[in-house]
Amino acid sequence: MLNKRNMAELHKRITITENSIYGVRGCYVSMENGIQMQFHSKLMTMEEKEIFKYLEIAKKCISKKANDNILDLEFREHGGMHPILDDIRRNRMQDDEAAEALFEAIMNEYTCTGDFMIMLFGDVYDVPGAAKDGSTLEDGEDVYDYLICAICKIGYSPSGLAYDPEKMQIAAAVQEKMVAEPEFAFIYPAFIDRKAEESHCMFYSRKAKDIDHGIITKLLDCVDNTSASEQREKLEDLVREACNSLQLTSQYMMKINNEIMEIMMGDLEPMIDAASIEGICENAEIPDPYVEKIVELYKDE
Repeated sequence: MLNKRNMAELHKRITITENSIYGVRGCYVSMENGIQMQFHSKLMTMEEKEIFKYLEIAKKCISKKANDNILDLEFREHGGMHPILDDIRRNRMQDDEAAEALFEAIMNEYTCTGDFMIMLFGDVYDVPGAAKDGSTLEDGEDVYDYLICAICKIGYSPSGLAYDPEKMQIAAAVQEKMVAEPEFAFIYPAFIDRKAEESHCMFYSRKAKDIDHGIITKLLDCVDNTSASEQREKLEDLVREACNSLQLTSQYMMKINNEIMEIMMGDLEPMIDAASIEGICENAEIPDPYVEKIVELYKDE
């Protein structure tokens, strides 16, 4: 399972001065005509403003909200995407055939009403050692060699009036196509206990309450997982059904959410199962008959 501390460690590195991203590769996809262009660049060859914008996208994918906006996923035994991602990573994004296979797979599985961008980032992190008190040491033995694959929708710059310096007049602004923040992304391999876990990847979703589970199970061919936000919504549905009262549901969910917030003060987001539901409800002082009904409803689903 992911934890906030590990995600924060990766997140804070993605800056102009600290990052070790060695390359960016991707393509622009038109929903009508497929891939319109491809690119493959090194960050060091770009202007600083351009580097900053790419790093913003990469950094967004490594969310600090572990087990909510970013999930730990396990590949199935013969996961279709697993060997493709591994080839791309091991060949430092130089394998054209593997990159094309990845782009094609995403286009086949991602349902989007407009154009979008696929962006691959390659990074190598020399993981420093950790002392017993949690502080980092200079020397470490592990290297985290990983890929970020971000999928971003294409939007338009705001409409309105703008000043045209050449004509020295106010005119309608020209709307340009803009790359939005990542809709979803996956990071391979996963960063578990500050080490690479090659049988797992991490999945980022901009909307923790509305995760595209088809991407997880069909595109990545991973065992499905749910976010903490999805699980809290499910718990609220169970409480509502058990109590059969909007007033009681509101009253009890306030107590349950307070209990969940206390759990979230630690490293982990609360992942809800039958055992944890019972404990959360009891700590929130929900009457036993309702707790039993909630757990029973959860087990029946």
